[in-house]
Amino acid sequence: MLTPAEAMPETAAQLSLGEKHGVMFGPERTGMSNDEIALADAIITFPVNPAYASLNLAQSVLLVGYEWLRASSEAKAPFTEQERWPAAPREMLTSFFDYIETEAERAGFFRPVSKMPVMRRNLRNIFHKMRLSEQDVRTLRGLLVRLVEGPRADAEKRKRPDEVQKPADSKEPAES
Repeated sequence: MLTPAEAMPETAAQLSLGEKHGVMFGPERTGMSNDEIALADAIITFPVNPAYASLNLAQSVLLVGYEWLRASSEAKAPFTEQERWPAAPREMLTSFFDYIETEAERAGFFRPVSKMPVMRRNLRNIFHKMRLSEQDVRTLRGLLVRLVEGPRADAEKRKRPDEVQKPADSKEPAES
């Protein structure tokens, strides 16, 4: 008696050598007869909750098929994301944290002051969980700088003429 995780690696190895193997599944209501089971080289069973020991046929096929796939291939998810940027180095993160904490303190975020060490640690933990890349840190820092310092002085100059809004007290209708 084997679990699918135990049975399928050996089956996959034998199949790769050209041997033929099959897995028999019995009817959902009655399972397999003793005569059918006697034909088997091994019995595959599932580690299930004893209170709910029955699996339907589709569930059984799915579990065996999944374990066979895992045993016969690398079975990697088709949607894994390639790393585009290297992880942010410790020095970059430390500088980013220092900037956030300095500006948060200046803005009065750390209240009550007695909780500042815990709040700082919580902020750092939030960003550490994200596993920030160098690009992530540059983007976040740029965003925070703009929020802290406000728009760049030449922002109005860079706008196209059709983007500039008319003053609110102007008698001319705004262009749309």
